[in-house]
Amino acid sequence: MKLLSIVAMLLTTATALAQTPANSSAVQNKVWHYSLSGYEVDMTYLSDTTLRWQDKTRDETDPCKTHRLSDHTLLVGWYESDKTFVSLYSDFATGEAYCHVFRPDGKIIPMKGTLVPKK
Repeated sequence: MKLLSIVAMLLTTATALAQTPANSSAVQNKVWHYSLSGYEVDMTYLSDTTLRWQDKTRDETDPCKTHRLSDHTLLVGWYESDKTFVSLYSDFATGEAYCHVFRPDGKIIPMKGTLVPKK
């Protein structure tokens, strides 16, 4: 039983160390692929104040506000050119992402999905 506890602890530690931290050098200027409730988008965090996103029909670079919530999580908000506001939570340790899209007409679209570094 003690051996199992030690193995579990080592595996947990190794997994945690292998995850991508949310610091600027680990996240910025890399392309991250998000799959959010069927919506596919590639995001590049150019800095804490600028991001680029690309989907099948659009390619935009927008000013943003970035909050580092923990060593592995970011909360980023930005306005798109059509006045849509987006709030995106990214967990680089688990690969989970949560997004809320606030349309100019008042519609709010919640999304849940995953993120991975694009190869």
